[in-house]
Amino acid sequence: MDKQLSISEKLFLLNINPQKGGMLFRSSQTLDVTLCGAIIMELYLLKVIGIANKRVSIGSENPSNDLHKFVLEKFVKHQNPKRISFWISKLGFSVRGIKKMVKAELVQKRLIRLEERRFLFFKWYKPYLLDKMHVREIGDKINKQLFEGKYTTEEFMVLSLLMPNRLLFRLFPDREKRKNARKKLKGLPLNNKELLATQEIVKAIKSVIAARAAAAGAAT
Repeated sequence: MDKQLSISEKLFLLNINPQKGGMLFRSSQTLDVTLCGAIIMELYLLKVIGIANKRVSIGSENPSNDLHKFVLEKFVKHQNPKRISFWISKLGFSVRGIKKMVKAELVQKRLIRLEERRFLFFKWYKPYLLDKMHVREIGDKINKQLFEGKYTTEEFMVLSLLMPNRLLFRLFPDREKRKNARKKLKGLPLNNKELLATQEIVKAIKSVIAARAAAAGAAT
């Protein structure tokens, strides 16, 4: 069984409650935005898109999987490079379809199962972890990477999404260790263009999350 996971797949797995199934309340509030940002990171890593001056442009490579093709089709409709925050917001309108494709991949890899739930006229599918040990290993590896300071660019991208996705409580239940993890994350070195581009994506994620929170506050 192939358990090679993308950034977005790791992110989604970490948002599932390991005991009860379903999505963790705290992190699920920002999952839609961070998931869109994670896919932008994947496309950048694969050179399907480029990032310069906080803007996204079409890159030199073609995507190989359906999710990346789906997202790229939206990018190519715009001739001029657009800001990263524009694309994160834009992809938010398609996040249900994006989640559906991510979940389908995880089901195929036998890492989750989906249980149908109904209430009145509403129907949804509740995810449950099938391989809790594998997800625990993902968390342990993140812990090691963060505190030892050794990681690849893709692993750096996963680390950079922990705070905006509010996953620190999930991965670091001990308060003191969580505090130290937050300090480590804020001090991650940015010593090449890929890591700098990652930082720009994270800044865009945070700005979209803040804008949505402000809009929700105004509405209430």
